[in-house]
Amino acid sequence: MIEMSQMGQGNVPYNVAKRSVLGPIKRERRMGMGDGFGQTSASFDFGKGELVTVSSCCVMGSQAEDAVMYAFRQAENEMLAAGGELTGVRPMFLFPSGEEETLAAAWGNALDGLCRERGCFVFGIQAAGSQGVLSPVCMLTGYGIRNRECPKVLPGWDIVAVGHIGTEGIVMLTRGKRESLETRFAFEFIEKAASFQEELSIRHMMEALDNDQPVLVHALGEGGVFAGLWNLAERTGLGLRVRLLDIPVRQETVEISEFFELNPYQMMAQGMAFFVTEHGEDLAGRMRSLGIRAQVIGKMTDKKARVIVNGEEERFLDRPAADEMYKTGILV
Repeated sequence: MIEMSQMGQGNVPYNVAKRSVLGPIKRERRMGMGDGFGQTSASFDFGKGELVTVSSCCVMGSQAEDAVMYAFRQAENEMLAAGGELTGVRPMFLFPSGEEETLAAAWGNALDGLCRERGCFVFGIQAAGSQGVLSPVCMLTGYGIRNRECPKVLPGWDIVAVGHIGTEGIVMLTRGKRESLETRFAFEFIEKAASFQEELSIRHMMEALDNDQPVLVHALGEGGVFAGLWNLAERTGLGLRVRLLDIPVRQETVEISEFFELNPYQMMAQGMAFFVTEHGEDLAGRMRSLGIRAQVIGKMTDKKARVIVNGEEERFLDRPAADEMYKTGILV
């Protein structure tokens, strides 16, 4: 008899997702989603020469005023990583029954500003209140047209980490835990970390790609780098071997993570992506020439093992754990 697991916080545990969420859905009905793990977007060919792509996300937490921004960036990044361009979004807002109308207006204004910035549309909107909702929830589905093919990754291809770990988590901490940060860090230090908000989109990375070079792009998000590596292996059906110390990390991220006793490798990571390609050093060099942080951190392998190398030590990658932001109360 299978022992059933509890859901916990954040994305449901991998074994639960595989057994009870995706398991009942027959493979022939998993249109555009591959094995269903490791990716939050899907593409559909309706026979008209265009691949319609959808991406989705859900943001829950105490930083209600920022939820639309985080959700929009996630949907956009997933769309870009899939080779598409965001055409429009459809949001679903859930509010506690006692929530003031001002938050709904703030979310509407934020969504309008983000769509105006990207030149996309709102394809309908739904909002509801419920006594069963303890904090505001922003769910958003993005729609677009895919214009770039995602190649089949082969063993031996390089994994290039582009961006920095924990960027989104650090932004959340500077906005939600500023008073605590001020007890330890200087104003200039906190302001620099807060400015990471400008780097939550991977658009500038995608614009730097050479269209003639086959590249699989895997955008990171909840669960951070470790979840991203696990999901990349699931998505490609391959193993990987990665050098932990080669993954780019800022000093601000290290110090703020230590202050809150958080693991930055398991922290919200919008604004970072893994680019998997045959010639990783060429891609990393091109990114760096444009001022984008990029580093080859390892390779895909023909074995199922997911190996993390930390100096002289090696270990197998664990299944994704709950994001560190749940420990802070910023995500609920």
